[in-house]
Amino acid sequence: MAAPNEFQPLIDEIFREKVLRARAQSPGRKFVDGMKLFEDAVVRMRGGIRSQFPQYSSEQVEEELYRRIARIRQVQQHGFFRSEPAV
Repeated sequence: MAAPNEFQPLIDEIFREKVLRARAQSPGRKFVDGMKLFEDAVVRMRGGIRSQFPQYSSEQVEEELYRRIARIRQVQQHGFFRSEPAV
């Protein structure tokens, strides 16, 4: 069993504050923030592809990026990973 974490109450409070701030946002702000998160993820995915395949041209990086995004969508559509428990 892990030792008690002395920082856990602080971690919980910070998480709670983030949740409350997110809930207070307007739908438009949530949409903009979601787009920014997606853009950041795409930048990171491109960097990962370039790191994994340094010989790839820019076009090949984009092809691999689209292939990976399509695979993620396929997994989501088929419900391989569920965010809510199955009933």
